[in-house]
Amino acid sequence: MTRKHIKPLSLYLILGLTLNLYAYKIGQAACPTYTQGQLQTVTKVFDGDTFVLADNTKVRFAGINTPELGYNQKPNETGAKAAKNFLQRILIANRMQVYIKPATKPQDHYKRLIAHIYTQSGHSIQEQMLESGVALGYTWPPNLENLKCYRAAEAKASKQKLGLWKKPAKATFDLTREHRKFLRLQGRVQNVKRTRKSVWINMDGNFSLRVAHQNFRYFKNFDFQNLVNRKIEVRGYVYQYRRRPTMRIRHPANISLL
Repeated sequence: MTRKHIKPLSLYLILGLTLNLYAYKIGQAACPTYTQGQLQTVTKVFDGDTFVLADNTKVRFAGINTPELGYNQKPNETGAKAAKNFLQRILIANRMQVYIKPATKPQDHYKRLIAHIYTQSGHSIQEQMLESGVALGYTWPPNLENLKCYRAAEAKASKQKLGLWKKPAKATFDLTREHRKFLRLQGRVQNVKRTRKSVWINMDGNFSLRVAHQNFRYFKNFDFQNLVNRKIEVRGYVYQYRRRPTMRIRHPANISLL
C-alpha cells in the first residue's frame, strides 16, 4: 500500500475497537504455525496490511492486499475500514504483540519490511484475514511462502461470498483511466502476443496483461495460447501504458480460469 494517515492505537481503544486457480494448483492445508524469535510490539496501524513496530520499522504483510484508505482528500476504497478494523481486533486480542517472519525478499521499494505475521499463539494473521474476506491474496515473487495455504483460506471466503467477495470482479471493459489501483478484474482473452521481453495477453475493453521476461521462470508450464477466447479473472495493479489500462502479472497464481 502507499502512504496512509497514521493514528495512534490508543485512539482506536478509546473509540471502542476492542476487540480454483489456473495452472497453479492450490492445496487445502492450513498455514504452519510460527513462534520463533521474540514477540514484537505494534505501535501504529496504517491500514489493513501495513503497520509500525516499536522500533519504528514499517511492516507490510506479504502475500495479501487490502483496500486503500483515503488520503489527500481521496475517498476510502470499499472494504478499507473493515480490513483495518479486523487487523486492529486481532492485534488488541494479542496485546499488540506479534511474531514477524521476514519474506524471502524482505524489503520493498518503499523500504518497508515485507513479512508473514503471526499471533502470540503462532497462527497466521494473513490466513485469518483472507478467510474472513477482508483481504485478497496477491503473489509477488520471490515471496511465495504460504502461497497454497493463503489461497486455500481465500477460497473459503470466496465460496461464502464474505467481505470483498460479496461483489463480483470488475469487468475489463468497464475500466477507465482513473482506475490506477489494485483491482480484481474479469474478462475474455482476445489474443496473446510475444515480444522479446514480454508476453502480452490482450483482453476485452482494450485491456492488457503483461508478463515480463523477468518472471518467465514462474510460467514454465503455463500455456498462454490456451487462454485465447477464454474468460479469466486476474488481480494486480492497473496502470496506463500507451493510453491503455495494463496490469503486470508476476505469477500464474494471479490468474484464474473461469
